[in-house]
Amino acid sequence: MSNEQLVFDDILQRTQNNQLSWSIVGNQYASSLIFQPSAVYRIFKTDYSRDASDFYEILLVEKKYPDPDWDFAIEKYKVEIVFIQNGVLVATLDEFSIDFTQLVTLARLVEGKSTQARKLFGFP
Repeated sequence: MSNEQLVFDDILQRTQNNQLSWSIVGNQYASSLIFQPSAVYRIFKTDYSRDASDFYEILLVEKKYPDPDWDFAIEKYKVEIVFIQNGVLVATLDEFSIDFTQLVTLARLVEGKSTQARKLFGFP
């Protein structure tokens, strides 16, 4: 198992166990650090640490963009996880490092566990 997969699995597990608190931020949040920011339609943010002295801001970035294979009539969906430390882009996980279905699973989980969704649906 790759180190990228280990970090992803840790994020997924902490999200499932409510150890990470996700919230929705504006689509332009950290746009200078996100590849193709014009394709972003939603960003979730949380704080993450590997140990007591290693802190990151994580962005789960959802994008949609026209699919040239379908003459741009259909939109494609993409999920990326962006790691930022001290305002600097450290790493990005996408479907080239993590299976796309796993990324979508995390995105759906984060959507339901975001502070805004929990408030909307009446969960503490």
